[in-house]
Amino acid sequence: MKTALLIALIWALATPAASQDLLQAQLQRRSWDGFLRAGEDGASEAELIFVNLLTGETRSSAIRGERFALAANGLIYYDSDEGIAKLAKVEGGPRPHPFIKTAAGGQRVDWLVSADGQGVVWTVTGQLDGGGLLTSVFLADAAGSEIRELLTYGPRDGIQLAPVAFSADGGAIYMEVQTVGAPETAPYTRRSGLFALALSEAGAQTRALPVDQSCYCAVGFNAGLMLRLLPASQSHGWELEVIELATGDSRRIPAIEDINYDAAGNILVSPDGTRAAYALTRLGDAEADLHSVIVLADLEQGRQAIVSGSLPYPLKPLHFTEEGRALVFVAENGGGTWKLDLADGRLLQLAEAAYLGRLTDS
Repeated sequence: MKTALLIALIWALATPAASQDLLQAQLQRRSWDGFLRAGEDGASEAELIFVNLLTGETRSSAIRGERFALAANGLIYYDSDEGIAKLAKVEGGPRPHPFIKTAAGGQRVDWLVSADGQGVVWTVTGQLDGGGLLTSVFLADAAGSEIRELLTYGPRDGIQLAPVAFSADGGAIYMEVQTVGAPETAPYTRRSGLFALALSEAGAQTRALPVDQSCYCAVGFNAGLMLRLLPASQSHGWELEVIELATGDSRRIPAIEDINYDAAGNILVSPDGTRAAYALTRLGDAEADLHSVIVLADLEQGRQAIVSGSLPYPLKPLHFTEEGRALVFVAENGGGTWKLDLADGRLLQLAEAAYLGRLTDS
């Protein structure tokens, strides 16, 4: 109990609450923080932990799976043993997801949860008798009370759709046209063939995104911006391309000079569109040789710099906190949750498990 309460208190201090009164209001609403601790046999086995911010109470359950996403009412994940989507809630253990379902025939399902946890978009892709793939795109609130089919795509040979991000105002979903069987790009996902699915009461319409979308690179969305990491032609670094989605205007922030990293990704754009953070990773010859750092980009001044020491994990920035003075991020593959002081580079481990998000009972 003491350990759980300590984690809860540390995390409460790290959240981007605007004031002590707001934090107290959140606590009174019986908030829970969700964490995921990797199991001994790797990423497929994990312990899901919910910590009550008011009492320090913890509830945990063992799960096996992948593609974890926290919605307003629980954790959505893919059970790799049973081949179905499941929902794990604070009250009760994992169960088949009530509305994200697949039919017989080896269908694939992918999902994405909005930043506030209230919206869920998912795709179901199946193979037709002729061999082509057909993808259906659905949207619902977290409770599944309003399910809409937004789009049917295909049939296409070896091609499917997958959700990438919600727009900040929730009025669009950014989608990717994926090639089935394409090799994974460890440790960070790269995208190509992106487009927008604009939402309205009448339905959904596809809309092209500005600039060439054949770039196979890391991307990030927020505040009306699309960011892309492009390998610099004259160095081992990455240029950061900043694209205004409304106008199509773009600019590039020069790469950091004299660095030697193999991969870059997991771009986080601040809500006001003034800054971004992403991870750089040097892979090495063995897993133990992996090293990663955090880069902070000033989108207004057009410059970027490494702002952290290295950790032996891939890194995923989660959010800016303490009025922008700090960054909370996850060290993936079992490295836990950390806070980075952006002024002096100090690192503080907040929890040994990976932070998933916050559930708040209304």
